[in-house]
Amino acid sequence: ADNDDALDECSLNILKTASFTLNARQKFFRLAFGVDSKKTQMEELVKICRNYLQTCTNRTDDFNLSLQGVRSEMAKFVCLGIMTAAEVCIRGGNIEISVNKDNMVIAVSSAFNLSAAKIAVYNDIINGSKINEELPQYAHLLYMRNLLGKDVKMQLSNDDKNMQIVIG
Repeated sequence: ADNDDALDECSLNILKTASFTLNARQKFFRLAFGVDSKKTQMEELVKICRNYLQTCTNRTDDFNLSLQGVRSEMAKFVCLGIMTAAEVCIRGGNIEISVNKDNMVIAVSSAFNLSAAKIAVYNDIINGSKINEELPQYAHLLYMRNLLGKDVKMQLSNDDKNMQIVIG
């Protein structure tokens, strides 16, 4: 309507981007926060996670994703881990989720400094401290901490361009 009911190439590109973003995030958030009503295949999980990460960057600063030892039954924790890692990146980076018999590791590295302020709040959440921040910004980590329970150990380590969370 704003364009006299004409659909030009610029408007079409905006609609395509918006549609992709909505679809990618809807699928991802259903896995991360929804009820596990069906088992997601590993190929589909990887596709959903990569599509989500494409919606978190500006097309020049991509995310690289590596999943090691992950099974499709872990989809909820994988998605929450990916959100946790992606949220501290200012401009893209490398995200790796690895699982072995002893623990799960969420690691992120970037060519740019990570958000020190978010990492400080993450550390408070992991250590069980009450946070005074906007809770929705940290829903992914708060939910993961709640799902894991207080008895499951979590440790965070970081420097300017790297963060690692070890669970277990």
